[in-house]
Amino acid sequence: MIKYSVFINPSIDDEKGILPALLIQPIVENAILHGLWPRENGGTIRIIFERVENQLTIEIVDDGVGRLFHQSRSKYKHKSSGMDLTRERIELFAKDHGGYSKFDVIDLYEDEMGSGTKIKIDRPYILL
Repeated sequence: MIKYSVFINPSIDDEKGILPALLIQPIVENAILHGLWPRENGGTIRIIFERVENQLTIEIVDDGVGRLFHQSRSKYKHKSSGMDLTRERIELFAKDHGGYSKFDVIDLYEDEMGSGTKIKIDRPYILL
């Protein structure tokens, strides 16, 4: 079973804020397919929206098997183009709106074993 939670900081106007289509979906899909699916009992995905001044921070955190799990089992070096495309879209959005962007993939560990992945996106906070 897969559980999820979504937290939107009250300082964010979720009716007027601009969030480009298909920004979060590929990351959540990746977390389900590659992080949670290999686990016997599924897992949890947390999506967190925070705002600091004119920056929006989005975190997608899963407690899946982690990227190390797949790297150690794959005999081929697979390069995910979906994550690269998402990173490029974030950079273009920031450039178009005169702001700063950052896209980080953070491997999570517990007792030196992969215990999930956190994607952290920083981008301009824009209202309609």
